Order: sequence, then C-alpha cells, then structure tokens
Amino acid sequence: MNNLLKIMKYDWKRNNVAFTTFTAVFAIVQLFLLFSHSLLNWNANIVYIFSSVGFIVPVSMIVVFMCKTYAANLSSYSRRLIPVSGGWTIASPLVLGSIALILLPFVFYGYSELYNAVTGSNFHVLNPIVDSLSNVAAALIIYFWTLLFLTIAIQFSITLAKSVSIKKLGPWVGIAAFFIIQMVVSWIDNLLFDNDGSFNFVAETDSAANVISYQVQLWNAQLWGSAILQAVVAAIMFYTMVKLLNKRVQL
Repeated sequence: MNNLLKIMKYDWKRNNVAFTTFTAVFAIVQLFLLFSHSLLNWNANIVYIFSSVGFIVPVSMIVVFMCKTYAANLSSYSRRLIPVSGGWTIASPLVLGSIALILLPFVFYGYSELYNAVTGSNFHVLNPIVDSLSNVAAALIIYFWTLLFLTIAIQFSITLAKSVSIKKLGPWVGIAAFFIIQMVVSWIDNLLFDNDGSFNFVAETDSAANVISYQVQLWNAQLWGSAILQAVVAAIMFYTMVKLLNKRVQL
C-alpha cells in the first residue's frame, strides 16, 4: 500500500496543474450556464441539456488522464527508477482516476438540484434511476465499471505496443489488440447472455394507455453477467500487463 501511495503522489504531482486548470475552466463554464437563464434570458430547457451533456467532457478527460499518465510512466526513465512492481504502476492512475469518476455523478446531481433552485425549473432526469437505493447503487456500479474496463483495455493495448521490439509496429499492434478485445468480449457476451446492451424500462400507463411515468430496472441477469465476463477479461489483462512490465524492468 505504501508503494501505491508513493506512486500516486508522483503521478498527482505530474498532472495536478493540468487537472486543476481543466477543473477551473469547467466550473466557470457551468456557472455561466447556471446563471445564463436569468442574465441572458436563455431557454432554461436547452441550457440544462447543454449543461448535462457537458459533463461527458470531464468523464472523457479523466479516462484520457488515466491512459496518458500510464503511457508517460512507461516511457519515463525517472519513473522506472522507483523500485515497485508493475502492478502498482498500473493501479496508480486507475485509483486516481477512479476517485474522480466516483465523485463526478454526485457533482452532477448536486448541480441539477442547484440548477432547479436558481432557475425555478423542475428537472429530475435521474428519477427513473434514483427511484430506489438499489437502482442508485446499480447505476453507479455500471457507470464506474464500464469506464474502468475501457481504461484497462486501453492500458493493455498501450502495454502491448510498448512491448513490441519493432517500434514502428507497436502502435498498430496496440490498436489492433484494443479492437480485437472489444469484438471478442462482445461476441462472447452475446453468445452467453444474449445481451443487446439495453436496460429494462418499465412504463406506468393511465386508462388511455398514455405513459405517465417510467422506471429503469438495472438489476437483471444479462447486465450483471456481462459485468462478470468483463471482470474476468480485465483480470487476465491486468495479470498479463504485470508480467510484461516486470519483465521490462528486469531487462
């Protein structure tokens, strides 16, 4: 654990300026959108949609941060001088990014409530999910695990690319490995669980068959079967990366 904390501190020092700058810019943009309805008389519905979609940007940046940090660590001579196993090298950016990914949904929910208070709106786009604590837990797990699996797959591809002796072939090997992993996992997923990737929506209708409310059922066998499959694949990729990195350090 001490080794992990040591590496996380190193990675944070390398990226804290860029991360803090991006966070400040994102906060300023969201604050502008928050008060744009009252200051500029912009349509509250459209502004909220843009604000919500805007949260995809930090999610994407966190994934980029994790992968870029990992790739930089593999190429950094000073980083390789730190006497730790390859597993900590992989885990450090994952843990740092995971902390941010876990906090972000709560920031979004808080922003939505603040937007309602400031604009007098009544946006509750998460109601079908937050209808029950079990759905909240399921949604957070699905959101977090999907991004974490994607990041591990990218890290695995980067590791393969760095391990190829012919440097010109490395990037192509990494790209091919990433897409092959996605296709194989998707094929096995459909074969075992017949999973179409959709959620279970349950609609409540009135006497005229008009939908008056709906809920999302996230606890279903297909979805969690896919998650278990991805967990097995992620464990295999992690183990392979550790072996490749430890061999690289020994050489």
